[in-house]
Amino acid sequence: LPAARAAGVPVIYTRNVQKKTIRFDMVSAKAGWDHSRTIEGDPGTEIVPAVAPTPEDMVVDKAYASAFWGTPLETYLIQLRADSVIVMGVSTSGCVRATAVDAVTRGFNTAVVWDGVADRIQLSHKATLLDLWMKYADLVSGAEAGEYLARIGERRRSNG
Repeated sequence: LPAARAAGVPVIYTRNVQKKTIRFDMVSAKAGWDHSRTIEGDPGTEIVPAVAPTPEDMVVDKAYASAFWGTPLETYLIQLRADSVIVMGVSTSGCVRATAVDAVTRGFNTAVVWDGVADRIQLSHKATLLDLWMKYADLVSGAEAGEYLARIGERRRSNG
């Protein structure tokens, strides 16, 4: 996050937020967990303070696994003239995978930060990372992502 901000690269967060009801949340219903934590206004919908957005960052609310499905994310990325997406977050086998696959299918160069994602089950986590790497996205470490972002920042500063 600090590397992206220092480079002037937009940071976009997503939150799983249901508006007033979970009645139509069929994707999460299958998981069998307490959906009340995803209702707008519940503390469970807030981004944890350790990685909280700054006023310059964007937060996109979503109701499904992919950050692209039913959100204006693609429009924002086009307006930003983005050609690449770096994905971090949870869960690797759910939201991260869905977002990475959707980014690739929309023509964005896509990288998943392997040490910046997590899942409830290690087998799902590791199998999904392998599958993403083999079929869809580059896997990079947080350090590699930071170095890439630093190079972007240097290019931007040298080009004025």
